[in-house]
Amino acid sequence: MVVVQANSHPHDSDTVEYDKNYIINKIIFKNSKNKKINNATASIFYFKKKAIKNIVFKKNSFKDIVKNILPLIVKKKRLYAYKTIEYLNDFGTQDRLNDVKYSLNKGNIENLVSKNNKIAVFLGRDGVINKELDKGVKNIKEFIILPKIGKAIAKLNLNNIPCFIVSNQSVLAKKQITIKRFKEIIIYLDKHLSKHKAYIDDFLICANYKKIKYNDRKISFFSKYRKPNPGMIICLAKKYNINLRKSYLIGGNDTDILTGKLANLKTVLIKNIKTKSYRLGIKPDFNVNNLYEAVSLILRYKK
Repeated sequence: MVVVQANSHPHDSDTVEYDKNYIINKIIFKNSKNKKINNATASIFYFKKKAIKNIVFKKNSFKDIVKNILPLIVKKKRLYAYKTIEYLNDFGTQDRLNDVKYSLNKGNIENLVSKNNKIAVFLGRDGVINKELDKGVKNIKEFIILPKIGKAIAKLNLNNIPCFIVSNQSVLAKKQITIKRFKEIIIYLDKHLSKHKAYIDDFLICANYKKIKYNDRKISFFSKYRKPNPGMIICLAKKYNINLRKSYLIGGNDTDILTGKLANLKTVLIKNIKTKSYRLGIKPDFNVNNLYEAVSLILRYKK
């Protein structure tokens, strides 16, 4: 088993990709030119003896667990990822050491301890992170990141508040974008955030969609995961021990706000052109102009 987590420097970290059962199927080494999703190894490993007892190295050939052992186990499809948001921090550079000192001095590391009920922030994607398009984002050129997104996410990271994206993506079900192209958008966002020493802790999408006419108020309710149903939020809350009543959802439309209400979250609406054409009429707890304002508001109320 390999402990993995998102971090602020995936470009110089060994990262992995895994399937829905958390079986690792790919390792991308640090400084590789290959595109990588931000699932960095945390340099914590657990092996059963039978998994490694038959691995033999030539004299003086062993150099690194990630490079020499993990690929051999991956081939057998016996290596699992354990995704965590626990406070595990590499402070091998001065900047990262300063971040650790800041967290220790501020005393907010406890929010990432697994046994504690954590305060977290859930984000819609389109209209919050990137410009929302009427027909959805179907390629990387259409994925236009909004201003100050990196700075906003970095503020959450620095204050040890877990940050998740929960997003409906019917463009996948409609085959308007391939999984490969969709993954490239995630990698593009990860790369943009890393320039600001920022990262998203986890990312859930729901691609479910039925090609029949629905009443606007019922269109999303056939799947417990598709917003406004709170399935994705509940899934993440159980996985990471999140206290929903103390946590927030930041959204860009009324579907997001209804999702937050159904999950017992405090809700923050980012005002945009679509705000004027609300169909559900769900009022948020707070209104702001952008994600940076939303994060600043949450940090004020958290004190």
